[in-house]
Amino acid sequence: IAMADSGDVELERSSLSGCQAAGNGGGISIRQSGAFALTNSSSIADCSAGANGGGIAMADSGDVELERSSLSGCQAAGNGGGISIRQSGAFALTNSSSIADCSAGANGGGIAMADSG
Repeated sequence: IAMADSGDVELERSSLSGCQAAGNGGGISIRQSGAFALTNSSSIADCSAGANGGGIAMADSGDVELERSSLSGCQAAGNGGGISIRQSGAFALTNSSSIADCSAGANGGGIAMADSG
């Protein structure tokens, strides 16, 4: 999923698996958009990115929230194997959410944040 210049997005009771991107955001790439939420037993698994954010890459956007959801087995050649957040709002991992078995070639196997809230 790639989003640019859009409003808030919520994925509820959803799953993404085995997704790949040559650039940023193997599962989801969000640029210059509103807030993003992954909620109610949603999952992103085994996704990869050739740059940043194996599961989710978010840049110049709003807040990121994972609620009762999981990221697992995601990989990025750059930063943020699970999630890469750059120049965005706050990040919240709530209500038994998890990030597991993610890896990055540079910084933040699970989460990499830069210039963010």
